[in-house]
Amino acid sequence: MKVLFCGDIVGRSGREAVTKNVPRLRQELGLDFVVVNGENAAAGFGITAKICAELHSAGVDCITTGNHVWDQRDIIPYIAQDKRLLRPVNFPPGTPGWGANLFETTRGHKIVVVNVMCRLFMEPLDNTAFAERIAALPLARQPGTLWRYGHSTDVLGRIIEIVSGQTLGQFEQQRILSQIPESDLSEDQKTQRLNEAVIAITRITLQAVQRSIASIRTPTALVSEGEHILEFLEQCDRNIYSAIREKAVSLRGMDDFKPVEVSCPSCEHHYEQKFSLDSASFFDNAS
Repeated sequence: MKVLFCGDIVGRSGREAVTKNVPRLRQELGLDFVVVNGENAAAGFGITAKICAELHSAGVDCITTGNHVWDQRDIIPYIAQDKRLLRPVNFPPGTPGWGANLFETTRGHKIVVVNVMCRLFMEPLDNTAFAERIAALPLARQPGTLWRYGHSTDVLGRIIEIVSGQTLGQFEQQRILSQIPESDLSEDQKTQRLNEAVIAITRITLQAVQRSIASIRTPTALVSEGEHILEFLEQCDRNIYSAIREKAVSLRGMDDFKPVEVSCPSCEHHYEQKFSLDSASFFDNAS
């Protein structure tokens, strides 16, 4: 059996090299199976469903990934459907997708691909280790003095695990996924629907940020069309997106409001009441 494994595909140039050469190599070398690592195929950050389809069409039988597999948001529901796209098998239980799969070649040969990720010098994969690392760090600022994207949801996930005595995945399964009323849906379909809802909410947030941007200058072009700016925001990594959003907030005052003039009906005293939108608790019923 002849197997070709291509290392990390990075960006468009890497994808073009694969799609151009794999069909030729399959024919010239009589390849039975082709595996590529595609975790950085989308502009160097993650992979998308569209790119997976492009690689499969070029003759790639299996796509492996690593710690960057989740960098593109739309891959979450897709990875639960495409068993040819693997994520590391040593991810925590309940992680979407598959870490290994049994394939059959066109000649009838069977081949097992197991996607294992080295964790040395890598970020923690579970809430326990991550929360312990966060707890050991000093505060950057006093609580309540500044709002920005951070790791509070990871810490809350660990709190849920301690209180419930379950892993976060088990808790979500019991308290969220099992509450979806459609009894004719499989567990995978329920997970897919939940992921699609999360992606839809994320897209609304991205659109709000996109409307605050007039243009983005890249080394080769000036992008000013709204749909292209939105595409850039969808594909950039978390740090770049957070920096863009914070800059938009500081320039346009997205979270600030003009003071409200208030008059006391008893003493007729006039004063101004200042207030601002706390984005972190915007959907809190108690606020």
